[in-house]
Amino acid sequence: MPVQIEIPTRGNTGVIDANHPESQRLITAHFTSEKDKVMLGIKLNNLHVINYFEQGTKAGDKILDAIGETIRNNTRAGDLTSKMGGKDFFQNLEATTNEGRLEIERRIRKQIAEHSTIKTVVAEEQRLLELKLSAAKAKGATEEVKRLGDKIQALASFKPDFD
Repeated sequence: MPVQIEIPTRGNTGVIDANHPESQRLITAHFTSEKDKVMLGIKLNNLHVINYFEQGTKAGDKILDAIGETIRNNTRAGDLTSKMGGKDFFQNLEATTNEGRLEIERRIRKQIAEHSTIKTVVAEEQRLLELKLSAAKAKGATEEVKRLGDKIQALASFKPDFD
């Protein structure tokens, strides 16, 4: 009977925690096996915008979970997906050419940009910031108006994209 081990996952993303020693052994074994593999690294841009949401880390976690889900949905049998740190995801793609990796990357990028959860979280944050800005203006709180205005501007430029 084969021995099964439980591999630790990273947060709610459902992908392997690449910082855990057992995961590192699995990733190394997977990547150094005889089959051809290509590594797809996904490092999120603009994550700092998520970290400063008025809703706190819950909103950022929802976005990271949606991104993890998107990456997992683009994983085939034999591929291995892991997450290291706050914004770095890695996917070991088995039996894939560089052209195949680029196609998977394009598909993941498109699906992340169109993900309804991400759009909903960003829209909720936008509404919350606008309400707080109106209240700050009514109180004459100049510094708070500036801070919230800066956050609204940063949020407007937020794109859940990756390098």
